[in-house]
Amino acid sequence: MTDDQMDPTSGISVIDWIEAVPTELDQDAIGLWQIVGMLKHGYKLSGEELIYYVRKCILLVLAEGAIPVVGDESGKRTWNPKEGCGSTPEEMADFIIDEWISSGRDPYWGDVWFSLPDGL
Repeated sequence: MTDDQMDPTSGISVIDWIEAVPTELDQDAIGLWQIVGMLKHGYKLSGEELIYYVRKCILLVLAEGAIPVVGDESGKRTWNPKEGCGSTPEEMADFIIDEWISSGRDPYWGDVWFSLPDGL
């Protein structure tokens, strides 16, 4: 696996796609389900390669100032910071990936998202 592996549909390399993901933060939160879904199904990644690139993507999103969030269960359509993720980007990425892997399923829209603090 190399950073220049192409998505057969878009023709965009995996590293170019990952580097573009944080640009969405100005418009909307980014769901883990979106990141994993594209890397798994678009780029056909699995196993350690999938985890490597998911982590790389999460770290880039966090570097742009995003924080892990979950939907407000009151139905108000707001975000709440996800508790217990750690204090450094690396700890947060590891916690989120461990939680996803231990769930035994692909992430879905109700799982963790990443939002800029002013989007909460």
